[in-house]
Amino acid sequence: MRVLDERVVVFDPASAGSEHLPGVPDHYARSKDQRYAFDRVFDQYASQEEVYEHTAKLLLSNVLNGVNATVFAYGATGSGKTHTMIGEENSPGIMVQAMRDLFRAVEENQDKQYTVSMTYLEVYNETIRDLLIPNSPPLALRATSKGDVVHGLTEHKLHSAEEVC
Repeated sequence: MRVLDERVVVFDPASAGSEHLPGVPDHYARSKDQRYAFDRVFDQYASQEEVYEHTAKLLLSNVLNGVNATVFAYGATGSGKTHTMIGEENSPGIMVQAMRDLFRAVEENQDKQYTVSMTYLEVYNETIRDLLIPNSPPLALRATSKGDVVHGLTEHKLHSAEEVC
């Protein structure tokens, strides 16, 4: 895989020695050079701040206007999802930066009243767990008249970013 630019990733890129060999059927070619476009692509050198600025930060103005938001981290085990979401003390992740900016905006906007709550879940091998409850039992996804809900998922009301961070 190779990041081509800020929007395109190339899977199975062509490399030296992957050119078509005479007498070998096309479907046996080593490189497929498949390109996929995304809203934003980050390589392994992207900082936590860069990822936040171009993803979750863009949601905050809508959240402050009452729209629910979800940040969905997807990838293979060990690919860095937890690091990207939580980060470290000297390099906070998306969730920490978003909570800090959200509560800063709430404090600056005293003419409105806000209630802030959050859920935090993991879907792994088709099993849903509540990440805000240690050793959470598996939870069930259920269809309701209001839409699909995760039965038993806790929702925590927050008063400051420090409650999350």
